[in-house]
Amino acid sequence: MNSKFSNRSAGVTLIELMIAMAITAVISVALYSVFQSQVRGQVSQDVSLQMTQSLRAAMEIISADIRMAGCDPTQDADAEIMSADAGDLTLSMDIRGDNVGDPPDGDTTDAGEVVRYAINTSGNLGRSVSGGNLEPLHSIDMECDVLDFVYFDTEGAVIATPVADTDDISAIQVSIVVRSADADNPGFLRSYTDTTSYVNLQGDEILAPPNDTFRRFQLSATIDCRNL
Repeated sequence: MNSKFSNRSAGVTLIELMIAMAITAVISVALYSVFQSQVRGQVSQDVSLQMTQSLRAAMEIISADIRMAGCDPTQDADAEIMSADAGDLTLSMDIRGDNVGDPPDGDTTDAGEVVRYAINTSGNLGRSVSGGNLEPLHSIDMECDVLDFVYFDTEGAVIATPVADTDDISAIQVSIVVRSADADNPGFLRSYTDTTSYVNLQGDEILAPPNDTFRRFQLSATIDCRNL
């Protein structure tokens, strides 16, 4: 009986194995790219959402203080806007007595009755109370590029800064630009270059196009000074 044997092995050749590995590598790279893109997009959305929520909360605090500026129920406290510049605002109000829960007592020397807004030395949007430090107004790690105040008189005309007579102020427009993420170490943030020119509600440029990789968010509002 004659037996015949095939010269081909029942397994795979080295070439077939290399082709299979190459196909697997291509598919893996494609899947990783899709996954990475989705993660970067989600992280970018989360950062934007955090910035938006935090800055809106800060603007609510600023608006509430401006509306209370000059609050003087006893007519003896001389509550007022104490100083008003393009990036620095200090105001006073008589809203309590010596102790918590006490009614207004005719002065602005009690806790929380003098408030100042400015960018602090760490670059944060800061708020100081009764002469204290400018504490950050936001809960997440973001720096403030611009804090811009525009002041209006009763006729709606813009008052030049620094305002010489703060009694003329009837409304204040606030514009804030904050930034987040480390330009040198953006982590999973999507690649981005900020070419935006930031302007206030008057159309004046308050921040030229930075042309960097920071994420920024701007919020502007005009607040009537109800007690002035």
